[in-house]
Amino acid sequence: MVNILYKEMDNDIHHYNDALLPETYDPNVFTWVELFNPDVEDLKFVETMYHVQLEDMHDMRESQYEGHLLRTGNQTTLRYPFLILTADESVDVAYTLIIMRVNLIVSVCYNQRPSLSFNGNKMDWFKNLNTSYDFMLSLMEEEFTKDANVLDNISKDNSMIGKSVTLEKHLDENVFIGINECQDIILTLRRCITEKQRLISLILRTGGLEHEYSNHFRTMSHDLRILLDDSNFHFERLEYLQNTFLGLVGLDQNKVIKIFTVATVIFMPPTLIASIYGMNFKFLPELGWNYGYAWALGLMLVSSLGTLGYFRNKKWL
Repeated sequence: MVNILYKEMDNDIHHYNDALLPETYDPNVFTWVELFNPDVEDLKFVETMYHVQLEDMHDMRESQYEGHLLRTGNQTTLRYPFLILTADESVDVAYTLIIMRVNLIVSVCYNQRPSLSFNGNKMDWFKNLNTSYDFMLSLMEEEFTKDANVLDNISKDNSMIGKSVTLEKHLDENVFIGINECQDIILTLRRCITEKQRLISLILRTGGLEHEYSNHFRTMSHDLRILLDDSNFHFERLEYLQNTFLGLVGLDQNKVIKIFTVATVIFMPPTLIASIYGMNFKFLPELGWNYGYAWALGLMLVSSLGTLGYFRNKKWL
């Protein structure tokens, strides 16, 4: 599938697909070409129409940590990370290949369409752009806002979890699961932010940028650094809450074990006495005593109360 959005000299914005492009269309005007799950014909059309090189696209798509940016002549190919919401309401990173020339942007995405994908709202957005660098800066600003919103939601969840653990002493397993889910989201967000920072660094290293664009990219990198530091703070707080949760669970378990231990120790002397009088020796002096049964019961009671009093005296209870 191919979407083509281009801007004429009079700033009019037009949207076509490859089959409907008018004969008056000039490929040199500022154009955004979106390829979504492209087939061979789509790729061939774009290569022929715009003289772009797509032979390295597969390697860039499959790359995990290397090859985020490739410079070939006047063409820059980069692999841009987008934070997306998955079906189970967690977040993941999806990648879109972006090919840049001064007056051309080609975005190639598979399977999942990120926010970069064309829709009706992109018409006004695209109208304010003049070059591919404007496109990338505007895209990064838009994605920065979305990443910040994700982190803001984590901050709210963080506060709720903190209140539940430290104030309400709510130690349900769902709280622990919620902490782990927030940590996973932050780790994914941090990976996405770090890759964006690396991309900006690579763009700056390629050179040839106007001073204004260079400053804008450096400012964006600084903003991402602030967002990354903020995510680190929330991750450390979640670790603190996780340790607090486990500590409180351990204290509750210790209290239960303490109760069972005290009960066991209190009933050990009576058990010992009952064991002595339960021995099958022929001669036990108390067997023929009329008060032997009361004596044994009283001895058991005194031994239990004595043990309990000793524990209280030692402030173990």
